[in-house]
Amino acid sequence: MAHMGGKRLIKYLKMYKTLFKYSFIQTTAYRASFFFQIAVELGYQVVLVVFFVVIFGNVKAVAGWSYDQILFLTGLNAVTSEVIISSIFILGLWPLPNAIKDGDIDVALLKPVNTLFNLSLARPYSIGVLTAIPGLGLMWYAAAHMHMHIALASLALGFFLFLCGLVIAYAIAVIFSSLSFYFVSASGLPKMAESIITNYKTNPFDVYQGALRIVFFFIIPVVFVSSVPAAAMVRTLNPLFIILSPVFAAVLLWLAIRMWHVMIKHYSSASS
Repeated sequence: MAHMGGKRLIKYLKMYKTLFKYSFIQTTAYRASFFFQIAVELGYQVVLVVFFVVIFGNVKAVAGWSYDQILFLTGLNAVTSEVIISSIFILGLWPLPNAIKDGDIDVALLKPVNTLFNLSLARPYSIGVLTAIPGLGLMWYAAAHMHMHIALASLALGFFLFLCGLVIAYAIAVIFSSLSFYFVSASGLPKMAESIITNYKTNPFDVYQGALRIVFFFIIPVVFVSSVPAAAMVRTLNPLFIILSPVFAAVLLWLAIRMWHVMIKHYSSASS
């Protein structure tokens, strides 16, 4: 069973690689549009950096996080945002509610490909990979400014938690978006998911207290997308977070897949 699952995963990774290459060729066909889209994506990152520069012009730390640690987190936030939005939302889940409403996903259902993969991941927005590079540069700058040598073990742990965070974000996106099969008129569900993920993952997890801490740690655990991986590399991280991150990723992914299969049964095709 594990061998078959591994072969299936490799098959879809190869398929995604091919789809990504096709998307990149298609995107770069119009150079002016290509560079304009890059400028727009980078503009969002600049705004986020400026925001924290202004904040730290008045305070020395935010919830115990120093300026350089926040810069590192901001860089990781840029990377995760670009990866999440470009691979899941822009050409995948954003158009899904209207496609459901118009009965336009019949072809996707007939293809010999997993429907969840086909409707959420099969159309990557390749520009996001390029615009994630400045985020990596900001992380490197922040680490260098702290005169900090990140140990290989911390880097490996941070990368593992980063992958878990991407799975958590994907699962949250699918859970919200799958409701579009039932609530056909609620076309904003994918954008609601994207807004929750991108807006609330940007803050250090220490800022959330009381009810918000319960919500963003255990109900919609967006703090595990960027803040927890960043803390693993530049701060001391509670071992409980290291345990919870893969657990939440596995449980939410299972829940998202189950919910998708239940909700898709409510779909009425154009020929119905």
